[in-house]
Amino acid sequence: MTAPVVAVTGPSRRGQLGWTGAWLALRRAGAEARRMTPPFDEAQLEGVSAVVIGGGTHVEPSRYAEKHLADYLYDPERDELEWHVLERAMAARLPLLGICRGAQVLNVFSGGSLFQDLVADVPGVKLRSSYMAYKRIDLEPGTLISAAMGVHAVRVNSLHRQGINRLGERLRVAARDSYGIVQAIETTDPRHHFAIGVQWHPEYLPARPSHQRLFRALVDAARTYQPRSVPPSLAVV
Repeated sequence: MTAPVVAVTGPSRRGQLGWTGAWLALRRAGAEARRMTPPFDEAQLEGVSAVVIGGGTHVEPSRYAEKHLADYLYDPERDELEWHVLERAMAARLPLLGICRGAQVLNVFSGGSLFQDLVADVPGVKLRSSYMAYKRIDLEPGTLISAAMGVHAVRVNSLHRQGINRLGERLRVAARDSYGIVQAIETTDPRHHFAIGVQWHPEYLPARPSHQRLFRALVDAARTYQPRSVPPSLAVV
């Protein structure tokens, strides 16, 4: 059986750790990973059966009507790349996994907003940054992600400073942490069978079976994906 091709977005500079982790996880799940970096090129999506929107710097806040914060890093070129990718992925209903920043981009693309600084914006929140899976989250029963990971609660790593505030359209909350902060979102569109965003980095947890099952579920969805045409209005001018 031919391995499905999964596009993985990332920055034009750096980002090697995230790319390597995603490449390995997808390879173990039986897929071929294709790296996508700015600028957007329509040809990079040819033959792609699923998309991973990777982690990285913060989403440029003007996209959800907020102002820049002085000590934050932004990458407008990458935002533009992933906006184009999401337009096409959502229109064609490509299986989709957003990782950390990727979940936030998906939410903003869908009309939602972000907490720019969880510690400052949400009373009582304390963040512990770690690549290891220390933080427990609870997954909502009956969700896509619960079925994909095969669990109702799981420990995750935590590398984020921002989080999902107002939820985007056609999305639902699929997991929260002990503070009530959203840790996973997913599509409610019955025609789109796999579109999930997670606030953690499952690609950094190769020894944790439940996290690797998330990549296998994405690849399984890619194998059964039936291509549909993208509306002409999304063509690059």
